[in-house]
Amino acid sequence: MFFSPSRLHSRTITGPLLSVLFFLGPPACSIVEAQSPEYLISAGGDTVSPGQGAFSSVRLDSAGSSIQAWSFGICQSDPSAVLVDLQPGSTTETVRQGAPADFVMLSMEPEGWTMSVVVCLLGCAVLPPGSDYELARAEYALPDTPGAPVELCPCGSLGTPTIPVSVGVLGVPTVPMTGCGQLEVSAPVEFLRGDANDDGFVDLSDGIWLLNYLFQEGPLRPCLSAADVNGDGGIDAADPIFLLSFIFVGGATPPAPHPGCGLMDGQTPADCTLHLACP
Repeated sequence: MFFSPSRLHSRTITGPLLSVLFFLGPPACSIVEAQSPEYLISAGGDTVSPGQGAFSSVRLDSAGSSIQAWSFGICQSDPSAVLVDLQPGSTTETVRQGAPADFVMLSMEPEGWTMSVVVCLLGCAVLPPGSDYELARAEYALPDTPGAPVELCPCGSLGTPTIPVSVGVLGVPTVPMTGCGQLEVSAPVEFLRGDANDDGFVDLSDGIWLLNYLFQEGPLRPCLSAADVNGDGGIDAADPIFLLSFIFVGGATPPAPHPGCGLMDGQTPADCTLHLACP
């Protein structure tokens, strides 16, 4: 575990300390101020039901030269999101030829958290160009009621001394592009299972709607669980067959919520984002 309420928690450092001084307060003139479009550090978002934990992964896309090190802060727009766990991402844990980076520092700050990494203090490994590299992952506790989203953005204003948003390329700190994410609590949306076309009824038109989606590239309504007629967690040919059997030959009844609007056990916001037929 690399999360600590103290200012920093790092792996044991072996090798020249000068290799990491860049992260611990570099002079402003040492960083190229213009953002490089070849690199992107972005914070992920999450939408959860009340009472659920929210997760955010910070990821890196690199189309330039190989990266020797990186650092960033993650600032949040509102203190209602409480950081409860912070861990190195899968890339950080395997970047040094399958082993973790030599130097990893994760620190909780009053308005967010910071990360500083050196892949190999002796130059034995680098992060090659690629996309969707997971640098770190964080878990947050959110309020129990829906409210305004909390924005998470890479920033260079946290820490003492300040930790910059930067990637180390060929020994030169370079400022990447950045992207923000949002954490949000959303109340689950009620829906009617089998009402795939969202007209308030479960009938032949829903079977036709599903067949059109599956085999003719037709549209699908935003309430995915309404189209999952047999409740197996997917939308495939079994769903229109289940529905038509229910309508015409007395087959099994669709699982709840049916025959009226409601929620299913364990429902998350992603299961149904909008179902106009239900109030």
